[in-house]
Amino acid sequence: MPDNNINLDTLRNEKIEDNKHKYMEIKIIFDSQNIKFEQIYYWLLDFIRDNLKMNISKLSDDFTSSVGSAFFGEMSSRASAVLATARSAAELINNLTKSIISILDEYKQIQSKIILYEKVLSNDKDEAYSAYITLKDIWLNNVDSTRGGASLFSIARGSRNSLGYSTAPDLFYLTEIKSEVQKLLDKNLIGKALFDKLFNEPSNIPRDIGEVKNKKIVNEKVSNIVDIRLQEYYNWFESNRKFLYDRYNLLKSYLKHQLSSLLYYTEYAKPYFKFARKLLQNPNQPVDIINALETAIIDLSLLSVGKENSINTYNAEKDTVEQKLYIPVYDIQIRSRAFPTIINRIERSGMYTFIGRTDINFRVYLLEKSEYENLIINQEEEDLLYITGLTDDYIKDISDLILESFLYDIIRNDNNLLKITAEKSKVTEADIKNNPYKIRWSKELLEELEKDQKIKKALGSIMWIKKYLPENKEEKKEENKEKKKSESSIKYIFPSLNEIFVRILEFITTYKKDLISISKDIKKKQFQKERDDAMNDLKDKTIDTGWKIYTSFKKTFGMLTY
Repeated sequence: MPDNNINLDTLRNEKIEDNKHKYMEIKIIFDSQNIKFEQIYYWLLDFIRDNLKMNISKLSDDFTSSVGSAFFGEMSSRASAVLATARSAAELINNLTKSIISILDEYKQIQSKIILYEKVLSNDKDEAYSAYITLKDIWLNNVDSTRGGASLFSIARGSRNSLGYSTAPDLFYLTEIKSEVQKLLDKNLIGKALFDKLFNEPSNIPRDIGEVKNKKIVNEKVSNIVDIRLQEYYNWFESNRKFLYDRYNLLKSYLKHQLSSLLYYTEYAKPYFKFARKLLQNPNQPVDIINALETAIIDLSLLSVGKENSINTYNAEKDTVEQKLYIPVYDIQIRSRAFPTIINRIERSGMYTFIGRTDINFRVYLLEKSEYENLIINQEEEDLLYITGLTDDYIKDISDLILESFLYDIIRNDNNLLKITAEKSKVTEADIKNNPYKIRWSKELLEELEKDQKIKKALGSIMWIKKYLPENKEEKKEENKEKKKSESSIKYIFPSLNEIFVRILEFITTYKKDLISISKDIKKKQFQKERDDAMNDLKDKTIDTGWKIYTSFKKTFGMLTY
């Protein structure tokens, strides 16, 4: 199984005899007063890139120097200038992050209320009625309550400023003004199912407040107060709906703007943060550094990769041949203890060269492609988190809300996308339409939705969010198992001629075994041998390349070779 949490420290600490990833490790110590550090570094770079035709990248570049040296003073002043720019960018990024959190919070609250307005249009009368009563409750608690002692709840409680009519809130919940509700229906603000639930179902108490007043079922003063409050409620119902949708669309546009700004300024700040980070010296000075001397330690890490190699692997459980890609990886770790020597001075800045001892560690690994990709992602992720000040947990927590704000409206208005989302989330299409939080966002779902151009366009600059989504692999279906068993049986009955004798011998020695199991065992052994041969050949080639870098370096710089 590939290791998704793989990193360079893990690889470097492996032992060759463990036979996991590392297949070669060797060290060169080079100390010459005639060879500059720059010559060593650029020879390695050019040889791997030009002679071996392999990609090479720099993973780390750190240094430290003695505090009493001229080199230390110059580098500190340069770091201060870069840090000033980086600091202002960091403040801007932090403010944008706070703004996004605030927007998402309000966005979520408004969305929960909009869902209620969507539900009052539902064909399910009970669902529509429940949402409608909830909206009445919101009005009573958030709007009517601002009247203080004149609110319906205060009247019911019989405070010193009230009339002491305890039935007022209940009457508000139970009755309607039929003509006003009809207007809401005509404007398509409520559904026919809700209207029928309110007025066309048998009830002990009339729903229409006018009928309640005519029959004098309750105190006339109370019914008049409720009549007035119902009028206000219907006005609020319509105006609040418009306000929520306008605010919802505004917040969504603002959220997109802020996210785009965050990504833009993050990219803008990235080089400054990287430069500032590189110019910061390591405070843990090794014993090689003497404060009174002109001394520096340079630490570099280079990573070079060879071509992808495909190896066939037999999966006994699925009875299939799978193709795995392997990548040779060459890790070159360099440490130089050098003496910064000024070779030229321009105004107040000096140009330095470095002469001294250089230690080079060559390590050779063989990684599955997925492991290599995770190695690179983990390295880039460290830089991203360093720059933005974010954590994985924070990004994961807001990823669902971000995707909902960007994609939900497109999904709910497209039957095909709605069907795909419902299937992947294991809920009904109605569930998705009524509640965006029913969507189970995953890499698999997003990859499926991306096939639609509208979704692809909407995602735009937030494709990075896929990295923080969970996997959602479906379980293997029983019918597929039966199909594969059948295929395996057919292949056993009609084997190729060069396998017949092997099959007979296997059958004799395993007389009572299941035939399918025998077929799989034979295939496994055959493919295992082929895979082992291919892997051994790939390992040999990978190690040969490592030795080529090592021996060529020694010959170039006049060192003994064996």
